[in-house]
Amino acid sequence: VRDIGGFTHPSLTASPVAGMHLNPLFFDTTGLDFAQSFPGNIVRVGNGAANQQNGAFSTDGGSTWTPFTAHAGAGAGGGSVAISAVAATIVWAPTDGATAYSRDMGATWTLSSGAPPRLAVVSDRVNSKKFYLFDPMSGILYGSVDGAASFVTLVTGLPRNGVLRASYAAEG
Repeated sequence: VRDIGGFTHPSLTASPVAGMHLNPLFFDTTGLDFAQSFPGNIVRVGNGAANQQNGAFSTDGGSTWTPFTAHAGAGAGGGSVAISAVAATIVWAPTDGATAYSRDMGATWTLSSGAPPRLAVVSDRVNSKKFYLFDPMSGILYGSVDGAASFVTLVTGLPRNGVLRASYAAEG
């Protein structure tokens, strides 16, 4: 849904009665993730109007949304977002800022150390303390084992221009 704010589809055979997500309304949703152990917990980020929140969470499978109280950083918008397997940590890698994490559903944000900016973030589907960043231009994989507080280089020399995905079946 890159060109619109997003929809929740409770049925695959009918248009959503509730219509487009409005709280907050994004011009486009650029990042979306769910907590593997609690799939009703979903986070989304995108680009919105000036002075508008660009991130939100849902605890009811996307029926209702609560905007993050704070931005991940000055002017933070768009980019990617990940939520830990048990919904304890949200990590936001905004398009125009540094990667940051929140342990209070977006009320406050702390910058992640060692995380290169503007890389897509992926949560481990099993271990809630692990998050990953992949640089498709250099082939470097970064990882965190402390809930995104810090990232270190895990692997270099990976194929370039790839997309990182986490396994739903196993850690790592």
